[in-house]
Amino acid sequence: PITIEGETYNTADSTPAPYQRVSVLIQKGPFRRTLNTFSLGDARFSATFQPLPTEAGVYTIGAGHPLANLVADQDQFALYGFRPNPEELNLRAVPNEPLSGQIQLRNLGELDLTQLQATALDTPEDVSVQLSVPSTLPGSTNVTLEYTVTTTRTPHARCTFDLNVATDEGVSVEIPVKLEIV
Repeated sequence: PITIEGETYNTADSTPAPYQRVSVLIQKGPFRRTLNTFSLGDARFSATFQPLPTEAGVYTIGAGHPLANLVADQDQFALYGFRPNPEELNLRAVPNEPLSGQIQLRNLGELDLTQLQATALDTPEDVSVQLSVPSTLPGSTNVTLEYTVTTTRTPHARCTFDLNVATDEGVSVEIPVKLEIV
């Protein structure tokens, strides 16, 4: 969630104006969201923007009276995000035979994501996972995460683990993996 704070004031003399209705406008390209709130006795207001899981990019914000036809951009913020495709893996492997595949990573915004790192989490001792991912995920594009899974487990076994992909911008996704040994 993004907390947006501000203060209401009288346009005639710029003094604080408590207990006023406020519309906070959040915009990215042609898409616009409005959050309605009120200022308190100290003329300060607060509104919380909850982005959808698929939202990312540079957003502008402005606040004004709900009846104002036009509210100027007063600030901006950036949301970073990416999604894997597929979002989970269901794999069938043969003991001692490497199983390779790919996952597409889609940058949901126009800002680059840097220093991508992929790791396997909570893998059993008899399962080996090798991962390869480019270091940068450019804005609004895809890159490929390549994986190779090898197991020495006996047939007719199952296990689960996660693949984690993280960036320097603080964004990460976990991809659940279900592995069946045949």
